[in-house]
Amino acid sequence: MTGKPHKSIWKGIHKWVGAVMALLLSVFCLSGIILNHRGRIAAYARNT
Repeated sequence: MTGKPHKSIWKGIHKWVGAVMALLLSVFCLSGIILNHRGRIAAYARNT
């Protein structure tokens, strides 16, 4: 029974670290897509 409090603490830490890392990874992915396809994005912006 002594392992349960530590398990819940690590579970919470894992959840928040995962959420922050997912957010950072999403930003990196979005910026990479923008940089990789900037010609198409610029063409779309000129047509609107």
